[in-house]
Amino acid sequence: QLSDGQRCRVVFAWLSWQVPHLLLMDEPTNHLDIETIDALADAIKDFEGGMVLVSHDFRLISQVAEEIWVCEKGTTTKWNGTIQTYKEHLRKKPIMKMPVIIEVKVELGIGLRQIETIIGNKVLDSSIQQVLTRQQSTTGQFHCPPEGIYAYEHPKACEQYYLCTNGTLTHEFCPNGLAHAIDGAVYGFCAYHWKVDCKDRTLPDPISTHGCPYQFGIFNEGDPNVCNIYFSECLWGIPERKECQKGLFYDDRIKGCNWPDKVGCSSDNLLGFSCPHEDKTNKYYPFPRYFYNNHAIITCVDNNPRLINCGDEELVSPALTCEGIHKEETLSKPRLAPIHRF
Repeated sequence: QLSDGQRCRVVFAWLSWQVPHLLLMDEPTNHLDIETIDALADAIKDFEGGMVLVSHDFRLISQVAEEIWVCEKGTTTKWNGTIQTYKEHLRKKPIMKMPVIIEVKVELGIGLRQIETIIGNKVLDSSIQQVLTRQQSTTGQFHCPPEGIYAYEHPKACEQYYLCTNGTLTHEFCPNGLAHAIDGAVYGFCAYHWKVDCKDRTLPDPISTHGCPYQFGIFNEGDPNVCNIYFSECLWGIPERKECQKGLFYDDRIKGCNWPDKVGCSSDNLLGFSCPHEDKTNKYYPFPRYFYNNHAIITCVDNNPRLINCGDEELVSPALTCEGIHKEETLSKPRLAPIHRF
């Protein structure tokens, strides 16, 4: 009856109990929430044994990697920067996209028959066949660049695309609920379909399972007309329950969590706090601040309370700001700000 995230936690607990000398981890952050990913990063840094870690999770890598080496074109070079700057570097590389699939076919160095073989002997869309045939009669042959990765949108289907990988052309399909996007980060070159402008291209009908209207996506949990702090992230038709950070409600318009007043919900009951009317004596007026607990502040916006959570190694200062401190001080010398409750 455990969710995938809960199963992962059980496995990590079992591994800790074994006191291993060597750990081999392959994508350990799958199904983990942000809090557990950070806890895993702390555990990895404290582990004194040997470890082989395979991960595409930038949040985890940024916390545990001391050096970054790039394997490219048969050589390895050290990256003088963070994993985040390397990610930005990848986004700027000009190898990812050409304007439309038709323009690329003019340069292709393989015939139509060979292309059909490469994509699994499937018959190409008739419009693509006509373009390829027309261009072949004009240029004699086509060329898929021998190096680099190129993705080209399908002219009719928004969930399909053509992928050229080091000279090999394949016909790719995004999972249900996703659409082709050059910067897709959900699966391959696929993003959530609501983030993609398909124009006049079509999307397939949803394939629904319990809790998942589509196989991939982020969905409201329960009645969409009721304020909710929970939502589901679906991967391959399996929902994983997520919870908004305290003080926020799920907003289906942005597929994420938002301030209660932005969603049309009341935060008074959620936080147990009501903003005083026109508190002009508060030095932060017109957005007065109030102490909530040692790790959070309330600020009032248009008489709506919003909870501002401090960072993991921060406490609320007497000035009602989040101030960084050492972990030892957090445990032994908590500082309390004046309490203002209404």
